[in-house]
Amino acid sequence: LEAAVALVVSIAMAFLLHPNLWCSLQVALEGLTAPAYEYPFHEHHSAEYNASMLWGSYRPHLYFGMRTRTPQGVLTGITWQSRTSGLRHTAEDGEHVTFGWQLHDGTGFGHQVINDKENRMVMDVFMVKNPRGSRGGDWAVRFEGHAKRRVKFGYYLATEGHEPVAVRDRSATAVVLSADAASSVGAFSLLASVEVGHANSSWVVEGRRKPQDAWDLGARPPFRSEMKGDENTVLLSTVLHGDFRVEVGLASHEDREAAGLGTASELQALLRGLSLVGCPLTGTIARRRAAYERRFEATFRLEEKGNIGASLDMAKLGLSNYLGGMGYWYGEGQKKSDSPGPDGHPQVVATRTTPLFSGVPSRSKFPRGFLWDEGFHQLLAARWDSEL
Repeated sequence: LEAAVALVVSIAMAFLLHPNLWCSLQVALEGLTAPAYEYPFHEHHSAEYNASMLWGSYRPHLYFGMRTRTPQGVLTGITWQSRTSGLRHTAEDGEHVTFGWQLHDGTGFGHQVINDKENRMVMDVFMVKNPRGSRGGDWAVRFEGHAKRRVKFGYYLATEGHEPVAVRDRSATAVVLSADAASSVGAFSLLASVEVGHANSSWVVEGRRKPQDAWDLGARPPFRSEMKGDENTVLLSTVLHGDFRVEVGLASHEDREAAGLGTASELQALLRGLSLVGCPLTGTIARRRAAYERRFEATFRLEEKGNIGASLDMAKLGLSNYLGGMGYWYGEGQKKSDSPGPDGHPQVVATRTTPLFSGVPSRSKFPRGFLWDEGFHQLLAARWDSEL
């Protein structure tokens, strides 16, 4: 009885602390077979806040990926493989790869460690956002580590709205991509650079046009090295061996002259000025880490209560992996119809089309929103960031 009462109280607190959850439940329960409908969760926040949250690590089912919080999204992700291992892309539980966020604030900073024991590669992933304007602003990601085996590493950019991705400039160690995703983030340029200790690595650039499921890296249609100009998915690949550092920076064209962002040197100069590449990015990461540590203690006061060492680290891991596991989806669900089908059994019908922004129970086992778990997630989210 006590456990049941505690459960009811916890769920009630979740709905009280986060009224949007109650709205989401109403949307889920009312007229699920109605015409397409977009639940306006953005209306509960200011335009500035929504713009700052436009980009994020909202692809929890992958080892790492960025995307926009829009129906027709712009997506990025990573892959890697060796001669003896399969392709690493979606987050999988197993003895070969361990992964998890060490720090994540849910909005603009994160640090994840990926350890591929089979390929003897350890990689730190740092994500830093610089929100500005109405189009999400700018961001950078750094992949840094050591590979004792030669590993083929890939980074891709895809547009679900089918806007073409163009290669604007390329050198031995840097590539500039650009796109105009007017339906979501407007025009932007992306710079990818690579530094490898034990090999002279350079980027191989391939692309393809995939009208449906741009995120699917399956074999069809195949990637091609000869670009035709209509590609909505571009894959950059290089070989990592020894110490390595790969940096990716994205700059919005909002309030900027696009003509000055077409070359690697121009884009790198802009990103350096924003502290989103090279040594300035190292400083940004250090400052964001320190700010996270201060905020964590100010919010939970665990050190003040005598929690140090492993227990404190575990608390940060718990919070960070919840926040780093938040994702965005848009589409239809499925439910059993109240009316039986020709065979006398309930029919499975599509629900209305809606967005979902949610934490997940597990990035590898259940990487999608689950209302039951989200009630408990919101207790933690409300303590850390009431707007989130």
